[in-house]
Amino acid sequence: MIPRVEPQRASQAQQPHDDSKRGDLLVNNLVYRQPQALSLAKSRTQVKQFFQRSDYTSAQDKTAICDWNTGSSYIDVGNSYLCVDIIAKNTLGDTPFTFGIGSVMNAINRITIRSRSGTELERLEGANLWSRIDSDYSLPRTYKETMGSLMGMTDNDGGNSNRGVYKTSPSDGSSTAPVTLMIPLKRLCPFFRPLKAQLLPPQLASGLHIEIVFEKSVAVFLQPFDRLLI
Repeated sequence: MIPRVEPQRASQAQQPHDDSKRGDLLVNNLVYRQPQALSLAKSRTQVKQFFQRSDYTSAQDKTAICDWNTGSSYIDVGNSYLCVDIIAKNTLGDTPFTFGIGSVMNAINRITIRSRSGTELERLEGANLWSRIDSDYSLPRTYKETMGSLMGMTDNDGGNSNRGVYKTSPSDGSSTAPVTLMIPLKRLCPFFRPLKAQLLPPQLASGLHIEIVFEKSVAVFLQPFDRLLI
């Protein structure tokens, strides 16, 4: 093994004051030059955007609409997510249910995104199927066991692990307790996945119109259910 030794360069360590300490830093290669800040952001704020309705009873085939009111802010879609609560009616009593080898994205059939002027920017048909294939090809297996668990993902079919398996509420006996799950926007739709992870500019983000059409409940879970509430 031949270590690479770089020549010493003139730096702040050669300043006349406190020469002993600065000399030690220079000899041990502990003097660094910090790059200039590339970010123009002065502050970062987390804001919430809500759908037109707070709940969607019997959500299958229904459309949820969300209009962004972000003003002049740039949106970091890489750190943004969609939060949903799911309650399912189970015709099989206390039989648990699971998303199988998918995730909560099973509940989404179509996603349409339009600009403030009405221009269609994205239309994703079969979003649940796209998510399933995209996850297998673009994510490591460890993602399903860690961050993917927030979406209801499992590292198997859900039958051999308690992770991702939801049971009916003991107080009700027929409906499940509310399950809160989060979908990162970059896993929701390719529109929220810029090639170089850029922020969405306000000219595009402000007034963004998002429509989500829900899938039939029989295609969402591993077990059949009467209805799906999101």
